[in-house]
Amino acid sequence: MTAPYVEHQNITVPNLSATIDALLALFPAWRLRARRREFIQPTFGNRPFELDWAHVGTEHSYLALQAPPDNADFIPNPQPYFSHLGIVVTDLAACLQRAERLGLLAKESPPHPGRRRAYVQVATGLMLELIEYQTEDQALRHSYS
Repeated sequence: MTAPYVEHQNITVPNLSATIDALLALFPAWRLRARRREFIQPTFGNRPFELDWAHVGTEHSYLALQAPPDNADFIPNPQPYFSHLGIVVTDLAACLQRAERLGLLAKESPPHPGRRRAYVQVATGLMLELIEYQTEDQALRHSYS
């Protein structure tokens, strides 16, 4: 039996197409798994709504992105419950170069013996923490001192 893992995170973004383009450029191994505009009957609630959504990632995990329902304006939450997504990468420097070419705001974290990290603002409301582990030693990878 496999341990549970995160398959996807659903996020509403202000510009779905631009966010998809940025993610596919930032992570060349990712692909657009699906994109649709459809009427949704909500699981909780009774009013159907129109939704433009996409899944971007790999066959194992992805970001479930959506535009605001019914083409409403995007309203960023001033006290967001969502801070960022952590994405493990094999070449942080290359990712940061791609982010720079895309004009994305990026900031690398202070040095750590087990990992390199940087935060990249992909879209309003979508911050990624990119992590490049530099060791297989789990204790060092996850040392927070």
